[in-house]
Amino acid sequence: MPVCKKGQGPLVTITISLANIVFKILASTILGRLTKAREEQTRENQAGFRPGHGCIDQIFILRQCKNPCIIHGFTILSAVFRGRLTRQLLATRKVHDLIRTVKDTAKLILSIRLDQSNISFQSEFISTNQTIHQLTDNELLLLLESKLLIQLYHILNEIHEIFFKWSITKQISLICNSNASLYKMNYSSTKTSTTNSSRILRQLQPHQVNSLPKSKQISNNANGKEK
Repeated sequence: MPVCKKGQGPLVTITISLANIVFKILASTILGRLTKAREEQTRENQAGFRPGHGCIDQIFILRQCKNPCIIHGFTILSAVFRGRLTRQLLATRKVHDLIRTVKDTAKLILSIRLDQSNISFQSEFISTNQTIHQLTDNELLLLLESKLLIQLYHILNEIHEIFFKWSITKQISLICNSNASLYKMNYSSTKTSTTNSSRILRQLQPHQVNSLPKSKQISNNANGKEK
C-alpha cells in the first residue's frame, strides 16, 4: 500500500498481507472442531483422568460406575474377599477360644437346668426339712446360671464386635498375629521332637543301634561324629 504526500511521488512502499492472519484463524477453528469430534468419538474408550482433556474422562468414570454389570462384578469380588477374611478370622486362636468357651458355657447351663428340674421333681417326695435344704441348693444353681448367662452374653458380644464392628486393619492384624504365634508353636514343637529323638539314639546300645533301619543308623553315626 503506497504512502504519498501531496504533490510528490511515492516515498515509501509498505505491503501488508492478511493471508497469515486468515490462515491462523482458520487453523484454530478447524483444530478446535477436530479436537471436539475426536473427543466425542473416543469418549467411550478412555479410562482415567488425563490432563488437557477436560472432564470427559470423569464423565466416563461416572458412567461406568452406574453400569449394572460392573456393579455386580465388584459386588461379587467384595463378597469373595469378605468370605475369605471371615474364614481366616474363624481360624484364629482368639476366635477359636471364644467359640469353645461359648460351647462349654452352654453345656454347663444346660446341665444346671437339668439339675434344677431333678431337684424340683425330687422335692415332691421328700419331707419338709429336706425341702428347705433343696430350695437353698436350687437358689445357688439359679445364681450360678445367671452368672453363666452374663458371661455367655459378653462372649457373644465380643465375637460380634470382631466380625462386624472391628475395622479391616484390626482384623488383618489379628490374623497376622495368630499366624505368627501358630508358626512359632509349630517351630518349637518340631525342634523339641528332633532333640528328643537324638537323645533317645544316644542312650541306645550299639547292638540296638544295629537293629535299627539304615536311615536311623546314618543319623546316629552323624550325631556321634558331631560329638
